[in-house]
Amino acid sequence: MILYIKHNTINKSYVNALTYKNFLWHISYARDSLTYDLINDKIIKMNRYKTVAREGRGEYEDSKSVFQSYAASVETQAEAAAYIENVKAVGQCRHNVYAYALKDGCRKCYDDGEPARTAGAPALDAILHSGVSDVVVVVKRYFGGTLLGRGGLIRAYAKAASLALEDAGTAEFVLCDILSADVGYKTYNALAAELPKRGVIIDGARFDENVSLILKMPVLDVDNVEKLSAMIYNIKNKETKNEKISIVRVDRRFCAVSDGLL
Repeated sequence: MILYIKHNTINKSYVNALTYKNFLWHISYARDSLTYDLINDKIIKMNRYKTVAREGRGEYEDSKSVFQSYAASVETQAEAAAYIENVKAVGQCRHNVYAYALKDGCRKCYDDGEPARTAGAPALDAILHSGVSDVVVVVKRYFGGTLLGRGGLIRAYAKAASLALEDAGTAEFVLCDILSADVGYKTYNALAAELPKRGVIIDGARFDENVSLILKMPVLDVDNVEKLSAMIYNIKNKETKNEKISIVRVDRRFCAVSDGLL
């Protein structure tokens, strides 16, 4: 977890009616994928991000030099390094330039023999300008015999990286609590249609004596266990009011917005 503290003291009554107890819970539960920034006693959580949807490729040519580019989604520096090595093994070329940006703030670029900041930096800029993270880009240059100069190299590597990123498309992810809920059958019937309308995704169900549900809920400034309990209470009707429910948080991870999450 990365925690930036801009003040020496923490006011226990800060915005959004988030209790000091819940603040401590959020800090203790947060993982390295979540960044907190405490500014004027406000918490801003980076709980959404965009990455590439699939591996992308591009090709750009300038003065007989061919720039072949590759873009892929990675979550760690080790994954980025492995992808870079795989791409380097494809074909024989003079330069294998790369850049990557992770959602934890880690950024790296490498010119691989090109003049400083004419290759890796433009590729990294292309990633940042596209608004994605957890992404690595590799650009292979097959030299055509003509020197392109600093300006030409910057334009070529930026263009090649952009082509691969465009080809890869984008996917958005939101940080979610994964909850397990055991409910009665009458309660389940009342919930099945209502929960998706309230931003809760039913990701699985097992039907035994009771119904065991796996649910996804985006992480906000409230405890999702308490929020879901209140939500179910409001949905339940006279026929289900006596049925007991049990809710447990089992995981917290990023989930695709395309799954139906807001």
